[in-house]
Amino acid sequence: MNIRLYAPLFALSLFAPAVAASPLATTPCTVTRQVPPCDASLELLRAGRVEAPVTIASEERTALRTAETSSLDLADLRAGELTDHEWTLILIGAAIVLVLVLI
Repeated sequence: MNIRLYAPLFALSLFAPAVAASPLATTPCTVTRQVPPCDASLELLRAGRVEAPVTIASEERTALRTAETSSLDLADLRAGELTDHEWTLILIGAAIVLVLVLI
């Protein structure tokens, strides 16, 4: 009984390499040479290269300082105390991890 089931699979395993090797099954392909583009701006990205820091004008510095001190939203966005929403997300994540560990 088992021989009858495996006979077609055995025949296909012998027939498949012959079909794959036939010239009718293969398509002609051309091999092209892959040449990377030569771009002078790529040398700026080379590792180990140190670039001078960008200087900021005095007007821009004063504008940044006034924006930092005058805006109360920036102080709220700084790292430090967690909000109630963040604590809720942390507790939900811890509960999910605990359930997965118990399973």
